[in-house]
Amino acid sequence: MTDVARRSKPSPAWGPHVRATKAYLLSVRVVHETVRSGMKIGRYTDIHE
Repeated sequence: MTDVARRSKPSPAWGPHVRATKAYLLSVRVVHETVRSGMKIGRYTDIHE
């Protein structure tokens, strides 16, 4: 293995951590979108009552 390949490839120890971070960010985005759409629906029903 060359130095370049070793440097560009993330170390095995970081693998699970990076995956966990990505999963966390994705869940945060999903929750954010859900809250936003929920607020939109809430506002819509308030207006039409």
